[in-house]
Formats: sequence, C-alpha cells, structure tokens
Amino acid sequence: LPPLADCEGQPAELGLGLMFECLMHPSFPADALERQRDQQISAIEETATQPHPRGSQLFKALIYGDHPLGRPSLGKKEIVAKLTAADCREFQQSVIAPNHAILVVVGDFTAAAMAKKIEGLTKDWKPSDLPKPKPPAPPHGTVLVEKIVSDPTAAQVHIFLGHLGITRNNPDYFKLLVMA
Repeated sequence: LPPLADCEGQPAELGLGLMFECLMHPSFPADALERQRDQQISAIEETATQPHPRGSQLFKALIYGDHPLGRPSLGKKEIVAKLTAADCREFQQSVIAPNHAILVVVGDFTAAAMAKKIEGLTKDWKPSDLPKPKPPAPPHGTVLVEKIVSDPTAAQVHIFLGHLGITRNNPDYFKLLVMA
C-alpha cells in the first residue's frame, strides 16, 4: 500500500488503502470465497426458517413481482452455491469502477488533504466501459392479493399489509414520512 505521508500510523491510512485495494485489485482467494459462500448459504437457510423474514420476502415478491426489488435480498441458495471467483471477478471488473461509484468520507480531517490522499490512491483506477446500470421502474399497480401462509412452528402471527408507494423524489415524500 502506498503510504499517506501526513496520516502515517493512523487508522485512516490503513482503512483507505485497504478499501481501495479491495475495490481495485480484489484477489478472491478460494478459502475466503468458500467461507463467504458458506456464510451466505447459511444466512439464506436461516432466513427460510424465520417467519418474519419469510413473510417480508413473500410480501416483496407479491408487491414487486419479477422486478429486482421482488427478489430475495440474500439471493437464492442454488445461485450462490454455483458462484466462482471468475464470476465475482467479472462482475467486479465491469461494475465496480470510479464512474459507477460514490465515495463519502466523514471524520476529523481537512477536506483538501483527504481529497489529495484519495486521488493518490485511485489514480490507477480505470473506469468501466459499461453504462451506469438503470434499474427498471417498479410495476405501476397490483391487484388485491391475499396470501396466507400457515406455520405451526411460529410463536406469533406476522401480518404484512401495503402497496407500492410514491418515489423519494415525489414532493409529498417527506410529508408521508412524517405521517408514518
């Protein structure tokens, strides 16, 4: 890692250096990938046994349908199980790029000095040729759906009620947020 002269020995130097090394030059070692895959699969399996996360996921699937927001947030076990280092590397190289990133740094430092440090750490970071991802718009409306899932192992009932709301750029967003 390149040393940051006026930040020597401070956590910021190590933290920024490690973060940009991981973003720009990830290695995806086999043992770490396997460990992460096992943890992800365990989390997926654990979520499948808990009534609240199961209900939440079913609710999102009913509201959003095939839209990406309707997908399981932890992924699907069968997909996670097949991921390889090459898959991760291909995704990282095409999507994790300075023209697709936003960096926020908060702390006790001089903005100009921090900007200079970050510029030094990222000078070799190449932009991606892919356009910035554009997620599809959520569906416009849904029909009334009632879904009852019986779970004899659940200690209590979990009820989800709702529909698609307004977007965050709607002028009424903050009014509705305060009302909630």
